[in-house]
Amino acid sequence: MSEVPVPQEEHPVAAPKTRAVRRLEAMQARAERLRWRTVARPKRDRAIRLWIPVTPILLLFSPVILLAMGVAVFLPKPLGVNPAVMVLGIGRFLASLNGTQVDVEQERRSIQIRLF
Repeated sequence: MSEVPVPQEEHPVAAPKTRAVRRLEAMQARAERLRWRTVARPKRDRAIRLWIPVTPILLLFSPVILLAMGVAVFLPKPLGVNPAVMVLGIGRFLASLNGTQVDVEQERRSIQIRLF
């Protein structure tokens, strides 16, 4: 019998890879290796510090305080309170707020409020 020639498969010649293509493949391989790796970062404590001046706040609320004093003039009859004593008591309370510190802490967060 005569042998029938079998055509051989021709392998396409691969084009040489450029430097950019090799770098891209290397970056893709590295990204695939590092995909699930996580880096533990140290958790820092978070602190919020607020300095609140009392005098400007009193100046802002002075119209409201004047209205409250007008209402306080009519309160003594039903409540039996002297309006001058009430105004002086509120003034003493607001003056005593000077230098007050309020600290609130929760796990890794803290809030510090200082009135001056």
